[in-house]
Amino acid sequence: MGLNAKEVVRVFACSKELSFNLSKIRHNQLYRPLNKALVSFKKEVEDIKGAMSSIREVIFPIEYEIEGMAYLDLMEADIDPGLGEGYTYLKKAGEFLNKGLKNIHLQTKVTYIRDLYDIQDAKETGDRVLHAFKEKYVAIESLIIIVNFFLALLFIRILIAAYSYHEHYLTAIDFDNVYITNYFKKIDEKREKKKELYLLPLNKKTLRRKAVQTVRAHYLSGENLLSLRIRYPNLLGWLVVFPAARMKCLICEETQPRRSEVKSQWQKCNNPLCPFVLCGECTADAGGCLACDPALALLSDIDSLSDEPPRRY
Repeated sequence: MGLNAKEVVRVFACSKELSFNLSKIRHNQLYRPLNKALVSFKKEVEDIKGAMSSIREVIFPIEYEIEGMAYLDLMEADIDPGLGEGYTYLKKAGEFLNKGLKNIHLQTKVTYIRDLYDIQDAKETGDRVLHAFKEKYVAIESLIIIVNFFLALLFIRILIAAYSYHEHYLTAIDFDNVYITNYFKKIDEKREKKKELYLLPLNKKTLRRKAVQTVRAHYLSGENLLSLRIRYPNLLGWLVVFPAARMKCLICEETQPRRSEVKSQWQKCNNPLCPFVLCGECTADAGGCLACDPALALLSDIDSLSDEPPRRY
């Protein structure tokens, strides 16, 4: 719309400039011949003035002699009869010349201008542009109303989902309650020593989710002490003295101990390409390396949070 508005302004500017140029050309076509004729009359006017002056010099003595002596009317004398007629024509010629200079008629040839069809002026163009903008505005306004309606429905859906989640979380003990802390392991150890039924694992999905998160974090992590020690065992094997350079349990993330008698309880995967290890407790609970489970590689983010067991292939 911004680009269209810019184009409309440019079109209006071009239309105004074109209208100005056409008006200027029309003015030149109408008044230039008159100006040219008046300029060309400058020399003729000087000649006319000279002729009128000479005529006035000729007529004035005759007029003075004939009309300036009124007392001679009483005298009788024989004169040529053509004198009066000639004097009358002379007076009429002078009057005709004086009146003719006041009424000048110019003749000019008007060039034929052909009629133009299917041409619209700036006002009509502006009206059409405004009409097109009104149509587009009505369509966009309708679209905005529809989008706002769906956004309102989505907002209501979010409120309903939040209320439903809150009610299920407070009323159903097995609804999304899979957050297990290290304190549960301590409780389980005490209950196992007392020969009582221990709690963990509450659900098999806890182990599966933990395995998925740990595997993904391992492959997405950058270089660290552990990866350097595994990549260069002969050169950087001494890094095992640091806890950050020792393996961690795939499930509980407990750091592998340095003591050999405790370390023997840890189990490494039989797959030489698998870098993960499991502690004794997690080995008994998981029953094997979860990172090498074929179904684990096919789990998505939503599948890893599902209550259903992974499919076997």
